[in-house]
Amino acid sequence: MPDSNAAGLRVVRSTVSKLMQCQEVKLYFASFDPLAVGFKDYYKKISKKMDLATVLRNVDAGRYSTPQQALEDVQRTFQNAIKYPRTHPTVKAAARKFLQWAQTSLARRIRAPPTAQTWKSYAFEIVSELETDHISDAVWFLEPVDRNLYGEYYKVIKEPMDYHTIKRRLKNGQITSLQDFARLMRLVTSNCIEYNK
Repeated sequence: MPDSNAAGLRVVRSTVSKLMQCQEVKLYFASFDPLAVGFKDYYKKISKKMDLATVLRNVDAGRYSTPQQALEDVQRTFQNAIKYPRTHPTVKAAARKFLQWAQTSLARRIRAPPTAQTWKSYAFEIVSELETDHISDAVWFLEPVDRNLYGEYYKVIKEPMDYHTIKRRLKNGQITSLQDFARLMRLVTSNCIEYNK
């Protein structure tokens, strides 16, 4: 597999994994069994079932030759929800929002995966994307935890992190590699898990 395709597939995997942390995605698009929810006519209306967990499994198993193939399945996940007549209106609305995200933001990322020269602009774009409504659960991680409200948080978490802090460090040149950026992004999630376990 050409390096550009491998890099693009890594972008798909990383981005979709982060998207699956969103509550709407967990509920509606992460894993879907139409028969389990009583959609007995689903396969008469939808030719190819897809969900995001299947996309990640396919990436890991090497079933995609190009990131565009993976992108098509990400889009299919949301297109199926829109197309199927019995999909709840709330789910259809979420599907339209995430389909737009896949067709614009994700498509742009896989066309130009990060290189040694572009990783900083790529990282900045990711953090900026999290500040929008595309991934609504990110609002909980935008700012540092309020010390006055949750003073005990700082006794449990040794290295607090949030998306605005990461963005500021990117601007100030305090993040010097893509690996460092990835570590801080993971830290936001792992801190949340550690504090709430």
